[in-house]
Amino acid sequence: MNWFLLTVGYSGTSPKAPGTVGSAVSLLLALPILTYFDTTTLFLAALLATIAGYKLVNAYEASGGIHDNK
Repeated sequence: MNWFLLTVGYSGTSPKAPGTVGSAVSLLLALPILTYFDTTTLFLAALLATIAGYKLVNAYEASGGIHDNK
């Protein structure tokens, strides 16, 4: 489950341009939030995702995961 969240639904494991694919998927996830809610909600969701991602990455690295294999 952690790897699913860290890679935005495994989109960050794309063989070509994983950062770009992950960003595109994140944009697609943000569009419904902007459609139905205010921009403040998107900002707070992004802030929450950043904090949660930071904690998940630290836990992954502490368990023996690699930081960046490239």
